[in-house]
Amino acid sequence: MKSMLLDALPMNSKTPLTSIKAAASSILDEAPPAQQELVTVIEEETDRLDSLVTENHSHGPHRGGGTSFAEEPGKRCGTDRIRPS
Repeated sequence: MKSMLLDALPMNSKTPLTSIKAAASSILDEAPPAQQELVTVIEEETDRLDSLVTENHSHGPHRGGGTSFAEEPGKRCGTDRIRPS
């Protein structure tokens, strides 16, 4: 039972991430230049979350491994690029 629940988590997490990515992509096509960077951050961070979900599922504790959420050296969060207008 526990394994079935843990196996369902990635799908339940990836579905909203896919919707966010699709919405951001459609906005990016029509966004004015001032908003394009913000929408690009949404897309990049959605990809990052998707990778974390995939990594957590394939290496998670129920698979015998562990997951570290430490920030990668030299990798900055997309919010560092956002400047107030």
